[in-house]
Amino acid sequence: MDWEANIRGCNLHGEDVYYLTQLVRLFAWFADSISVSHRTKG
Repeated sequence: MDWEANIRGCNLHGEDVYYLTQLVRLFAWFADSISVSHRTKG
């Protein structure tokens, strides 16, 4: 899934793409930390 190409197709500015990329990374890190904490608790 090439979401970055889809975002560029929506005519967003570079700053918006950068912000969305950071947001996606933050969400991925957040979800990963949650799954890790659940795994540690057993």
